[in-house]
Amino acid sequence: MDNYHTDCFRHVARLHDVDLCSKINNMNIVKITKLAIVLLLVLLALGCSTRSNSLLPEAIGEFELAHTMKGKEAEKSVTSMHKGAKMTLLKTEIGDYYAGNYKAKLWVGKAKNETSANILLKRMTKKISKGESPYGEPENITIKSKKVVEMESMGQTHYYYTAKDKVVWLSVDIDLASETISKLVSIVK
Repeated sequence: MDNYHTDCFRHVARLHDVDLCSKINNMNIVKITKLAIVLLLVLLALGCSTRSNSLLPEAIGEFELAHTMKGKEAEKSVTSMHKGAKMTLLKTEIGDYYAGNYKAKLWVGKAKNETSANILLKRMTKKISKGESPYGEPENITIKSKKVVEMESMGQTHYYYTAKDKVVWLSVDIDLASETISKLVSIVK
């Protein structure tokens, strides 16, 4: 090969290498971008699933969740309120909510199944009806097709009901009580 053709061949080879390197870089950028998108989606899914595992809503109408109690601490609190009675709950969470100067407290316990939740609800109603608590006489009401028990005591209205395998208890300042329980039965169903 003469020098002219050798130089042309080298020039074409260099262009080809540059083009090949460019293609390889573009392929890597596409792969890295796809990998980053997949990683971002996985992280978002993990974040969402963690939040959805909570029994407590972030807000109930005007009320915003300010403090939570979970795990052993929540279990101990519920057990002490029930004077040491054995609770057959798999998970317990307690939330303190505020709307300006108004307060609400939400207890949610996850039972083994819907039947167990209903048994716990009936047991609570029976004990409260016997006068074994500071609450007034429980009254059965219906809110948005949901059977709810309502009582008043200590400047608040107290509601409790079952939602599938959960037992839900809400204590809320009287002024915002009916609107708050109405929102709650739409959220924790």
